[in-house]
Amino acid sequence: MTGLALAAALLASCNSSPPTATGYFEELSGQLTDLSETVTARQADFGEDLSSQLADLHASTDFADLAAMAAYFDQAGELAIVKTADLFSQTGSELRSLVDGLEEMEPPPELELAHEDLITAGSDLVAAIPAATETVRSLDAIDQRRESPDG
Repeated sequence: MTGLALAAALLASCNSSPPTATGYFEELSGQLTDLSETVTARQADFGEDLSSQLADLHASTDFADLAAMAAYFDQAGELAIVKTADLFSQTGSELRSLVDGLEEMEPPPELELAHEDLITAGSDLVAAIPAATETVRSLDAIDQRRESPDG
């Protein structure tokens, strides 16, 4: 690092004020708002995409034929399972990004413990998503989870 860059870095660190609770909560609120908007948009896309695919499947099914009707319900259930698992996985990626952002934040000293608890809770949630996603992916039918003894 050149002398000028070192001086600039030192000056910047001297001019930075310690984090405040207000600044911390504003930054946290911004990150949570970003997550909420992203997840809400993803859920809307999920609903529109699933509805469109179900409508296409419905349009191509001869409901006068009982076998075709049964196949329709099987395919619709499989489609819902796949789409839901994809949504879980994508939401997990968004949550991981939130936790990464939290890890970069500098809380004021009086909020350090609560901040670490928030990071731990977020990390635990992110860690649980792959198993939940695989549980959904492993379903044979949309109503299987309801019928399982521990569900």
